[in-house]
Amino acid sequence: MGLLYSIGCSTLSLNDFIQHLKNHNIDVIADVRSVPYSKITPQFNKEELIKELRKNRILYGDFSKEFGARRTEFSVYENGRVSFDKTKELQIFLDGIKRIEKGLSMGYSIALMCTEKNPLSCHRFSLVSRGIYEKSGIECDHILTSSDVIKTSQLENEMLKKFGLETDLFLSRDERINDAYKLLNENIGYKLPLMPENNDSEGESSNDKNLYMFS
Repeated sequence: MGLLYSIGCSTLSLNDFIQHLKNHNIDVIADVRSVPYSKITPQFNKEELIKELRKNRILYGDFSKEFGARRTEFSVYENGRVSFDKTKELQIFLDGIKRIEKGLSMGYSIALMCTEKNPLSCHRFSLVSRGIYEKSGIECDHILTSSDVIKTSQLENEMLKKFGLETDLFLSRDERINDAYKLLNENIGYKLPLMPENNDSEGESSNDKNLYMFS
């Protein structure tokens, strides 16, 4: 059984990013960016990333449709903002979890990749890894830009502190954690500017499927 991680590419060089993956024996990148391109960090544009990963025998999977933050489904929006709870019930999201489960069962260690440096500021933590855990029981560790690893439980402690929910006489820890995830959703969930945009236009090519054998 493989292990599940998350990682943010931030403004790392490709060499440093690849080294972090090697440090933790990552076999597969599961790219959860809605749009796998950036003018600020072009080294992580999809084609450039795939080329470098291939050199290092690391596979790539495009999960923008399954796990992207900018949803194109009107049903998951509440007051113009993506609801993580509703997103986790989408069939395509559940299908993404099945892909992850299959890869892990084949022995691959997988890293959910997005852009943000801090996992607390990124949907890879509060939506994707949380959703995978709730639906499958698979836990996720989080690789920082220092290459250190932080456990989800540690991030949840930071999240409780962030929202002043460390203690409460009337709520259990699980209830406080659930409340904190909701507050985090309100803080970082994608909000429509005016009209929804289908920014997840880059679908999975046949080449991606060859690279990602358990798609």
